[in-house]
Amino acid sequence: MVGIAEIKAGLESIKLAGDIAQGLGALTSKADREAKIAELSREIAAAYQSVAVAALNEATMLEENQRLKREVADLKDNRAELEKYELLEAARGVFVRSIKESARGIEPPHWACDTCYREGKIRVLHSTGKLSHTRHTVLECTGCGRGYNCGVPREIPRVQRQPNYSVFGEE
Repeated sequence: MVGIAEIKAGLESIKLAGDIAQGLGALTSKADREAKIAELSREIAAAYQSVAVAALNEATMLEENQRLKREVADLKDNRAELEKYELLEAARGVFVRSIKESARGIEPPHWACDTCYREGKIRVLHSTGKLSHTRHTVLECTGCGRGYNCGVPREIPRVQRQPNYSVFGEE
């Protein structure tokens, strides 16, 4: 909204300028007329400045209004994106967000970081290629860096020792 103080000041200056202009005709001396014309000029300048400040304030508020509208639209879009995910217990005591089957579309099934989800962000978990001490796949969030020990334990392939084999080539 336009500042009420600026509008009031502008209207007061315009009224005063009108009063001064009406009194100009009654003045007989050149010096008195010149003094009143200078006063009239100052009041017109003050009115112009008040209107200019009010216009600048209005433009600033319109820009802020547009920015807030964009922000609300972004929040609505983000909320819609967050609603595509549900909480899932990936392993005992390990919670992640999983994209709902109904919301997947062409996206492949995936898990997202629950920590980032709670901050309003969807960040897909990626495999580190490592196994935890319990031999579970370790997934990591690229956003916050949190690691998740998830999934089915994978067996580490065991190398069978060949009988009568020596590292030094001796039997």
